Amino acid sequence: MQEVLHLSNLSKPVTVEILEYLKMNPNSPVMAVYKDLDIEQSICSINLKRLYNANMVSKIRDGQKVKYSLNLYGIADLFDSNT
Repeated sequence: MQEVLHLSNLSKPVTVEILEYLKMNPNSPVMAVYKDLDIEQSICSINLKRLYNANMVSKIRDGQKVKYSLNLYGIADLFDSNT
């Protein structure tokens, strides 16, 4: 059931766009993500929070900025049949 919850995060195209963006641009602040993808800040933040809660992205604080990257271990766990 946990895998279904995590994979449901991929049901929205904007979520997949964010993942693709972070693949090409690791350690990206929220502002860069929503500006480069031309989406609303609130939509970007909501999707990043869902991805973070699903362990699909990681975040680090850099001063006042929070930077996001793909969590390759978390994504790989989705496809590991032993979990």
